[in-house]
Amino acid sequence: MSKDPSGASGGELVLGDVDVSHYTGSFSYVNVTSKTYWEFRMSDFFYNGQSTGFVPSGGVNAIADTGTSLIAGPKTYIDNFNKQLGAVSLNGEGIFATCDVISKLKDVVIVLPGGLRFTLTPNDYVLKVTQQNQTQCISGFIGLDIPAPAGPLWILGDVFIRKYYTVFDFDQSRVGFAVATP
Repeated sequence: MSKDPSGASGGELVLGDVDVSHYTGSFSYVNVTSKTYWEFRMSDFFYNGQSTGFVPSGGVNAIADTGTSLIAGPKTYIDNFNKQLGAVSLNGEGIFATCDVISKLKDVVIVLPGGLRFTLTPNDYVLKVTQQNQTQCISGFIGLDIPAPAGPLWILGDVFIRKYYTVFDFDQSRVGFAVATP
């Protein structure tokens, strides 16, 4: 899942196995709480070493989804978070005035059950899009309210999956994550 749309490498779907050339280290697994969307719990969401308060005690439902480009969370939280990052909301997306902001932003850490911590650097969660020789930077977070009974739900889309190779373990009803290789 290359971050460079002009690059030759893309994504790969492997059924019944994993491709060891695409990750490093070992997998960290979380149990599936609902097989409808391969849901699992998300325990916390940190920015700059501090809990944002977006996730109530007890956690929230989340999924890892290749069909979602960004990380989606409840609109109120994400709109405020994008504003905190310095982005202006336009059609639900956070747009930065310049790409210089990347050097000033801090890491985001998504915490899953068991204290599993997954760090995203500003280079991971800020997308650079170039059209007609102009580069624009877009936040990798988008507000999306998913109503009950499916929601509320956080979606760890391509921004997350690009950094963390993801395995859907059907036999053991769990989802695993390992650091993806570039």
